[in-house]
Amino acid sequence: RTWLQAGYRHALGRTGMDHRLRLEQRFLERSRATPEGPESEGFRYVGRLRYRTRWLIPLNDRANVQGEWQAIVSQEVMVRFGDPSFRGLFDQVRPAAQIGYRPLDDLQVLTGYQLQYLVRADGVREEFDHTLLVTLLLRLPYRPAP
Repeated sequence: RTWLQAGYRHALGRTGMDHRLRLEQRFLERSRATPEGPESEGFRYVGRLRYRTRWLIPLNDRANVQGEWQAIVSQEVMVRFGDPSFRGLFDQVRPAAQIGYRPLDDLQVLTGYQLQYLVRADGVREEFDHTLLVTLLLRLPYRPAP
């Protein structure tokens, strides 16, 4: 799997937003059921376009320093192309909400929930997955060269 990506951040009043657009090139293996077990039918190219937007909402006045609290609401939409067996347009949709706290200037802890709606490889079966997100973000200190 390879991908190309572009991102953009901007302020929205006291809050912030970021956007990510990613074009993925995927080579997925197809198989068919046989009495002996699954038999590979080889790999084929399937493209996917992903767009994610996140809204970062500060919950206090301590941005990017120890003691910061924030809420994050995000949505990612994925569109599949290049797969004639796939029916429909959306491959996956992932709304999420998280709460974040920064116990140290360079460490952030996030926890939240994500709903993942996806369409299976046959292009027909749908699935809803519920995920508890727990994230630790460590920002390495930047030291300019002397």
